Amino acid sequence: MRDVERVPAPSAAQLAAAKQIYGRTVEWRRSDRALRVLSRRVHGFSPEATLLKAVAINSLYRTNIYAIVRVAAHVQRTLGRPDLRSAGPELVERMAACPMTDGTVRSLPSFASKFAHFFIAPERFPILDRYAETALRRHLGREAIKDPLRPYLAFARNIECFRKCLGFRVTLADLDHYLFIAGQHLEWSDKREQAAIGMEMKAMFMRGGKDLQRLFPGA
Repeated sequence: MRDVERVPAPSAAQLAAAKQIYGRTVEWRRSDRALRVLSRRVHGFSPEATLLKAVAINSLYRTNIYAIVRVAAHVQRTLGRPDLRSAGPELVERMAACPMTDGTVRSLPSFASKFAHFFIAPERFPILDRYAETALRRHLGREAIKDPLRPYLAFARNIECFRKCLGFRVTLADLDHYLFIAGQHLEWSDKREQAAIGMEMKAMFMRGGKDLQRLFPGA
């Protein structure tokens, strides 16, 4: 991806346009609804409940984890220690550090953030993925915090900085929708049909429309 200049934070109208675009998706909204249903109906984090939730995240959000049973067991052990009502980004870092059979530790911050977002506290745990990181870097520029050893802590701090830059209140869910769309659109602008983005969003970008024009004026 090419370097881009830092751009101003989006306006309330742009956030509203992103919300409208999200509202027109089918697969994305259906996946989110399915995860919310699972959260309501399967309570707690027993080994079986945690495995069900981990499998759902891995499948619907394509986190590409093959050893999902081992990862779920690690998540279940991790969630048995802290007070989940007050836990912060450090919990996601612990969930993400999964010990493997060969003695190494595999870092899974994107998976762990999605698990925490959907099954612990949506308004406390922003979703980390490469699209959101791309969009955040675009807005924060050199002020973006980087910490390869603790990527989720850095991401959460960048999210808070970004929210302060907005100048108006926005839910974490709406911010997630904006960042996910904006990050994919930046890749689409670079690579068009070769962009490694979701097919549903690629089809929307190809069709265009007023909401996309409001979200990305001048694009």
